[in-house]
Amino acid sequence: WSGPPKGASALARGGRGGRGGGGGGGGAEGPIKPPGRGAARPEMGASPDNNRRSPEAWLNLGAVLEQARRLDRAEELYRRTLERFPSYQAARFNLGTLLAEKGKLDAAEQLYRRPLEQREETDAATAELHGRLGEVLERKEDFEAAEAEYRRAVELDPGLAGFHNNLGFLLEHQGKLNEAVQAYRQAIESDPTFPLPY
Repeated sequence: WSGPPKGASALARGGRGGRGGGGGGGGAEGPIKPPGRGAARPEMGASPDNNRRSPEAWLNLGAVLEQARRLDRAEELYRRTLERFPSYQAARFNLGTLLAEKGKLDAAEQLYRRPLEQREETDAATAELHGRLGEVLERKEDFEAAEAEYRRAVELDPGLAGFHNNLGFLLEHQGKLNEAVQAYRQAIESDPTFPLPY
């Protein structure tokens, strides 16, 4: 088992949740925009302190640093974004994905689990948190728990084709082929343009 394919930061890669989709739900405002004219360059170690009201500026700088493979600095920026804007879920998703890519699976798990323990909402952001937690648990090879999180994600938001797909992938690799087919079909039904289940 090699685990799921490497994911993508929530905002930087677009899509809605799940393997290959990256996921921008729960506060994501769309794809990362390149830094505007006069924007600080990541190689200068700049900070978006001059724009304290815009979580997007912080998130964008983190994504650019991540693309430049300055992963420690990107992690720091995502953490600072969450400290300043605790309800901005796109920063949580980018940080969690980056932590998982760096092999910090326990930290990524706690990053997603903590807000789930504190919230009672059954909204799209909660669904995304469950799906992201499922991805981390899958990487940790806790397949039963991962399956439960994927199922909860798509129960809360049936439109999350990526997490239907993740569930299908997980079930397929456990030999549960009939259930995998059903999950893949639900991915296609929820988003006929979603490429991976075909």
